Amino acid sequence: MGGASAHRRLELPRRRADRWLLALGAIALVAAIPLAWIWVLYASDFGRDLVTFSAVALSAAAAAIGMAMLRALDRR
Repeated sequence: MGGASAHRRLELPRRRADRWLLALGAIALVAAIPLAWIWVLYASDFGRDLVTFSAVALSAAAAAIGMAMLRALDRR
């Protein structure tokens, strides 16, 4: 059980641009996406169909941001 791969540390990207993109992705996932959900569900006057479309779009945006962050971390 374990082995060499079990103790592998996750390192931050070395390029400055990748670090900035990682930080912006974290901010988007923690702040921007939840605020957009709150606005769509409670503050907008969207109809049921547009709320459903917005929910799908926000879910896709969150998934894309998360995948981009994983790709930035996986890059060596």
